[in-house]
Amino acid sequence: MALKIKSLFGQNDPVPKDDKFKDWKLYCSNFKLILRHSDIILNNRSYFYCKAGPLNLNLVLLGSWQLPLGILVELWKEKKLLETCPDCMRRSVHIHGMGGSPFSGRNKVGGICSICYNNISITSKKFGQHVKFVMEKLDKYAAPGTIVIVPVSSGLSEIIRKQPSKKNEEIIEAVDMETLIRKLKYNRGS
Repeated sequence: MALKIKSLFGQNDPVPKDDKFKDWKLYCSNFKLILRHSDIILNNRSYFYCKAGPLNLNLVLLGSWQLPLGILVELWKEKKLLETCPDCMRRSVHIHGMGGSPFSGRNKVGGICSICYNNISITSKKFGQHVKFVMEKLDKYAAPGTIVIVPVSSGLSEIIRKQPSKKNEEIIEAVDMETLIRKLKYNRGS
């Protein structure tokens, strides 16, 4: 079950609704753990390419992308994907999802505050910048010749497994959110 990395970032990836909800609960309840182990996530490609239901970018008329956790972690560390929390008034909301129109500017961004740990949904004046930063990272990490093995529904994985691989392709086995959290809890970086 291998996907070329362009497909990993492709539009409308099928993720069952139950998996999105389970991933959402795991992500929110372990947000502190994810932040604490951000260096491990960035340095382990299997963790970097972890995909989860709530990590997404939706643009009107252009499509939607499910984002690897590593891209968000990298942008958080670079302080490029942060917003001010309306509850504690600090620039501490780590954005994990956003949607809107790049044409009209209407938008919503969602994130978790690293100070008060509230889930926040706000309209962002920096929506265009946030989209630009995410798209640059998607382009950077969508290197041709890379295959990422991701946990997907059984029907799709059977089709993907039959695709021939080339000798010069790099293979990265991405973990699912549940596996990532379990490994981080026991501080197993590999």
